[in-house]
Amino acid sequence: MFVLVWKGEEIDQFETRAEAEEMRNEYNLAYGGGVTVEYAEEDDGQPTWEQEWEDFGEDGGYEMEYI
Repeated sequence: MFVLVWKGEEIDQFETRAEAEEMRNEYNLAYGGGVTVEYAEEDDGQPTWEQEWEDFGEDGGYEMEYI
C-alpha cells in the first residue's frame, strides 16, 4: 500500500505507486505542495512481534505457580 503524507500526516492511501504518484500531483495543487508518497505495510489487525513480546510483561514471562 502507498500513502500520501503531508506535514507528517497520512492524508490518503492507494494500492499502487502509480496511482499514488498521480494523485500526489492533485494533492500538491490543493495543499500548496509538500505531499510525498511513502510505502506502508498493510495492517492485518494482528499484533507485531514487539507488541506480543510486551504482553509478557517486565518480568519476562507469565507467573508460574509451584505445587
